[in-house]
Amino acid sequence: MIDNQDKEVTQASCEARFFLKQENGKRILYLNLPDGSDELNTIWQTDEYDFTVPDLEVSIDVESLYTAVRLLNENPGILHSISAKCSADSFGFEGKLRYERLDVKPFPINSFSYYLEFYNDWTGTLYELDLSPFLDDFFGECDPESKLEACLRQHLCLK
Repeated sequence: MIDNQDKEVTQASCEARFFLKQENGKRILYLNLPDGSDELNTIWQTDEYDFTVPDLEVSIDVESLYTAVRLLNENPGILHSISAKCSADSFGFEGKLRYERLDVKPFPINSFSYYLEFYNDWTGTLYELDLSPFLDDFFGECDPESKLEACLRQHLCLK
């Protein structure tokens, strides 16, 4: 769970966009989808009768995502997907979110899809949210590998 002290309230979080921040010495891509966000309606779950996710905070480890993208680029046609480290939290969720991961899948046209996956630890229901539009917006005109490398070096690639 993310401390209220660590939260950074910015315009970017209000517009459902990733922003870069430092947390415990690591570079993190952070996304806040508050209660009422339309994007929350696109969460798919294996049990339609299980709890819905009323709000969501996502933190992706930049180094882990960079490594996943780099390995997929270095091994085209060999790897189907790689999961990057991330965390997901919801203050209003009535279950217990566990086993979060960001599944990164390559496409033949030098692009990727990014799916956040997590489980309700109490019921075993799998939840998925396509984060591709959010990450594509964050990457802008930069290729993902270069942008993530720049983020790790603390020099952001401008759109």
